[in-house]
Amino acid sequence: ELSGGAGSAAKRARTSAGAAEDAPRPPASAAERVGKLSAFQRAALLHALSLPGCRRVAYSTCSVWGDEDEGVVASAMANPAVAGKWKLIKALPDWPTRGMAWPGLAPSEADCLVRADPGSDRTQGFFVALFERVPGSGEDIAPE
Repeated sequence: ELSGGAGSAAKRARTSAGAAEDAPRPPASAAERVGKLSAFQRAALLHALSLPGCRRVAYSTCSVWGDEDEGVVASAMANPAVAGKWKLIKALPDWPTRGMAWPGLAPSEADCLVRADPGSDRTQGFFVALFERVPGSGEDIAPE
C-alpha cells in the first residue's frame, strides 16, 4: 500500500479553480508542497505497478486534495506503461462516498475509488484506489 498526504481536514480549502471544478484544492501557501508530493506519489505508484508478478496495488492517502488522489490515479491510468494493462476495481464496495469526477477518469473509474471526507464521513480525509493487472497483459511494465 502506498499512502501519504498533505491534505488533512485541518489543511483543507475548496475553490472552483483547478483540475476538477468541485475538487478540493490546497491553499496557495501549500500548492507547491502538494505538487511535489503528488509527483513523488505518482512515481511511487508507477514503480509499484511496474513490479513483475504484482497482481494488485492499493494506493491510499490521508488527504482530501484531488491532486494527490484522483489526479495521481488519472495520471497513472493515462501512462502508456499502465493503460490497458491495469484496471481500477471497486474498493470497499459498500462505502458510500466514491471518487470525484476528474479529467482523464471515466465515471466508472471514479466510482471504483473511495473517499472519506470530513463533512460527509466525519473523518480527517482518506482516499483509496485499488488497481488490478489485466490478465494476459504482461508482467514487465517500465516506470515513467
